[in-house]
Amino acid sequence: MHSQLAPGMALQGVVRRVDAKTSLKRLLTLLPESDPLYTKGLVFQAKVSNSRSLFEETLKRVGNSEKLFYYQGKYLEKHDVLRAMESYKNSLHYGKRFNKETIPLIFHLFCEEGSAKKKTTFYRDGKKIIEDIIGRMPGRETLLPFFNQIIPKISHNKPEVVDVISKILRNLFNDFPLLTFWNSLIFINSTHQETAKRLERVIDEMSFDSKIILKSFRQVSAIFVEISQHPANTSTLSFSKHFRKFMDLLPTRVSMPDSLYSTTIEAVGDEIQVFSSLQSPKRIELIGKNGVSYMFLCKPNDDLRKDNRFMDLALLLNNIFVGEPECKEHMEIRRYNVVPITHKNGLIEWISGLRSFKAICEAYYQKDGLSISEVVQKFRTKKKIGVEKYREVVRAYPPVFHRWFEDEFLDPRAWFRARRRYIQTYAVMNCVGWFMGLGDRHGENIMFDVVTGDTVHVDLNCLFERGRNFEVPERVPFRLTQNIVDAFGVLRTEGPYRKTLETTLKVIFDRRDLIVANLLSFLYDPLFEWNKKLSGEQIIQSLKNKLVSSDVQDKADELIQDATSESNLGNMYIGWLSFV
Repeated sequence: MHSQLAPGMALQGVVRRVDAKTSLKRLLTLLPESDPLYTKGLVFQAKVSNSRSLFEETLKRVGNSEKLFYYQGKYLEKHDVLRAMESYKNSLHYGKRFNKETIPLIFHLFCEEGSAKKKTTFYRDGKKIIEDIIGRMPGRETLLPFFNQIIPKISHNKPEVVDVISKILRNLFNDFPLLTFWNSLIFINSTHQETAKRLERVIDEMSFDSKIILKSFRQVSAIFVEISQHPANTSTLSFSKHFRKFMDLLPTRVSMPDSLYSTTIEAVGDEIQVFSSLQSPKRIELIGKNGVSYMFLCKPNDDLRKDNRFMDLALLLNNIFVGEPECKEHMEIRRYNVVPITHKNGLIEWISGLRSFKAICEAYYQKDGLSISEVVQKFRTKKKIGVEKYREVVRAYPPVFHRWFEDEFLDPRAWFRARRRYIQTYAVMNCVGWFMGLGDRHGENIMFDVVTGDTVHVDLNCLFERGRNFEVPERVPFRLTQNIVDAFGVLRTEGPYRKTLETTLKVIFDRRDLIVANLLSFLYDPLFEWNKKLSGEQIIQSLKNKLVSSDVQDKADELIQDATSESNLGNMYIGWLSFV
């Protein structure tokens, strides 16, 4: 019966599509050409037809349309890359609606897309297109939001690309030194000698004032690296005693490395706190010209580029959420600035008032006479609990996380607000984490704000399903263990959590072209390996595959089931604490 129906159903789909196109043609014959709907209809007709000739014909009739040039560029990407760049250039010229997508795409098409097949004439002509775009722009600040996507292309193997990227960087360095130099240091200090040389040539061509400012950035950042690498044989260090030369640089013309680069570094708090963890990061206090104190973590022996780029994605998504009517208040990813200085050292903006999920739960279990470490020790040899034992352990360790909200937020209104923010920020990061293949979400990598209840994720470098390649492979899309779910309230995953998860999924599905366009440059960075088993092209394809479905309810069902499956949780690495 099913096999007999299938051809008929397929035919129905074809008939519907044909009818839609036919109906549109009929509608256009009924509308006067002066009617704005007529123009919109022509543009839509060209979009759905995917016909080069119809795009050309519509452009002649409609004239210069930002939207039509954009759709033409989308069509031409698969057929004629240079023409696609031209179309995107024209779309930019006639409006700003699509620039967050078209600017990254133009650079990607010029630098990466099908590079092996491109001829020398392509780079010559592509360079002219980009130079024309720059010449037409009302101000260089248009390219500033894309700085982190543009600068990696200085490593390209074609001189035409290097030349145009060098010109853009020089202009941005001269116009916005305080906004660009922190994110340039990882390239200036690159272990790839040719990249470092190319940046030095750009620096040589900068204005005298920009060179002076950059010199200060280099001096300050070099001392931050020294601090991070300092032997951890004491619990505190001192700027005045151990890093006196930093005091001699104050006050500086160096921007504060917080999320907004909001001021310059004027002074420091003398004490440096040394943490006793494996890498022994150090916390420093920088005081801005505005009188505000900022805390940062100097982190050694860690490549922070992935964290840095995840934060770029978070900024893009937060901007999308703000513009979407269905996204309610508190639908956001809590961000903090991450500055890679070298491939092994960097700065992380410190957010005060955070407690880890593990620390919170451990404290309550200890009050109840239960020990998390005992369970870890018991299953350390096997490295995982297993499904049958998992059920036993879960019964022995009933949920306690909800008690933290009751104790921390005593006023009923404060409790309600904090729990709502917890649920919403947790659901948003679950969705984004699933999309980005974010793993290693153990109890110390998920933090909670003691003032707002917000969820804050740290250590964001396990991306693109890398957790599935661990010795004990990760089995869940995100952490949705018993304590997390219990703190959602009586509706558990079926209330505000599911609503926020579905809303976030819908936004990501609807804005997938914009999101993928802004990930292209990062994943095709020639000097950066995201995943040892997958190329940048394969990762992009895997992200696109996740966005094929548009049924958010089905996808939410699937993700929640996978995340709460006893089979999956019982087979997670014991240190992940799947029973908590």
